[in-house]
Amino acid sequence: MEGDKSGKKLYRSSNKMISGVCAGIAEYFSIDPTIVRIIWAFLSLFSAGFPGILLYIICAIVIPSHDGKNTSGSEPTDEELRNAKDAKIED
Repeated sequence: MEGDKSGKKLYRSSNKMISGVCAGIAEYFSIDPTIVRIIWAFLSLFSAGFPGILLYIICAIVIPSHDGKNTSGSEPTDEELRNAKDAKIED
């Protein structure tokens, strides 16, 4: 989107329990990943209208990894490589 000037992108996180979807969402919104995981689990278990497991699988396939590996099979962009390098330096 050309109107998006914030530079924030949604990635699966390297701080992962399963595939990093909840942690990536938490990083995007700058909140604790545990809170996102608890909310996701609660909605998945107790709400018949929220197909959490299926949505999680779809997100794990569609959302690119933050470590530079792209789930689409294409080569990672220069920006993805820079972000992965910056993330490794912070660890």
